[in-house]
Amino acid sequence: MPSINAGPGSPWLSSRTKPGERLRAENTNEVKAALRRGRLAVAPPLESLDTPGGTLIRFGGDLVKTTLAKSGTSGIPANANSVPGSAADVTLYSFDGTTMTAGAPTTAYNLSTTAVGANKWLILLSVGGLNFVIFEDC
Repeated sequence: MPSINAGPGSPWLSSRTKPGERLRAENTNEVKAALRRGRLAVAPPLESLDTPGGTLIRFGGDLVKTTLAKSGTSGIPANANSVPGSAADVTLYSFDGTTMTAGAPTTAYNLSTTAVGANKWLILLSVGGLNFVIFEDC
């Protein structure tokens, strides 16, 4: 079965569009019809949901998520000249409602013009595998 996320070499898409061309309304209607008939599948990271308003195609749940974390002993530098600060010693945590459990270290990026302090609790927004600080415990 053809995939909607098959990329530039997809026979289904290439027969309907030219390289770099945006999908037109009639192409979008074809995609919806093919999904309804089961002739086209949605491949990760996309997912297809049937809603009262019709078929919704969205990024899957693992592409964007929030995670608890703690900054390392040096914190995370501030954004400088449009280059996010980063630190590779940020520890991810899981919480089961009772206990915080330390996990693997990760690299986190700071878009703020203020540095993140050392050993601070954070909430990270993970977008496509990159972790951005969206909250810091003051």
